[in-house]
Amino acid sequence: MKLPTFPSDVERAILDYGKQIAGEVNGKTYTNIDKSLLTLNAHQAEKPEFAKALLQMFQDASKREQEFNLALIADVYAYKNEWGPKFAAARLAGKPLPRQYPDPDDIVICDNLTVKFLGPVTADDAAKWEFFKRGREVYFSLAREIIEMTNCTCSLEEGRERYLKLRRQFYRVNRHLPKDFKRKHPAKFPPFNPTPGCPPDWDDEDDENPIA
Repeated sequence: MKLPTFPSDVERAILDYGKQIAGEVNGKTYTNIDKSLLTLNAHQAEKPEFAKALLQMFQDASKREQEFNLALIADVYAYKNEWGPKFAAARLAGKPLPRQYPDPDDIVICDNLTVKFLGPVTADDAAKWEFFKRGREVYFSLAREIIEMTNCTCSLEEGRERYLKLRRQFYRVNRHLPKDFKRKHPAKFPPFNPTPGCPPDWDDEDDENPIA
């Protein structure tokens, strides 16, 4: 999906500055743009140049942002109309989804005419997310193995120590994962709840000598 050109960094900075809270009066908050408007209204004769220039730049940047949002929404509707049925048909048939990004179901059009992506937007993003999922599953698999070993091949204290060390490592890595990924794929570290002894099939000889 090709996205329209977003306003420049300068325009983005102007918009961010204009929307920042400048102060509060009688319980009402005022942004920097509100402050500029009040300054202009209070000094009709002088027309302070800074307030006038800031207001003009904000208006120009706001127009560019609105044009961007409208163009993006138009593109999103066209994209969802084209790819939505294809993804729906694949899901209904239990087939692999098309290798096309983003997934139409991961695109949300908000009430304020902005677009939010709940999943990967490009193939590169999707590859990174798949890497994150596999890496997380490695941690969970190791944790489950430690839990199974506890009270069997190692003591409760030793098992808990190994478990806690692994969990600390996981959360040190997890805090650096993208927030969108964690919202899309929430997961909790397996709880430490070992059985009193070895699982019944832990030393099952049939696992080492399977029946042909």
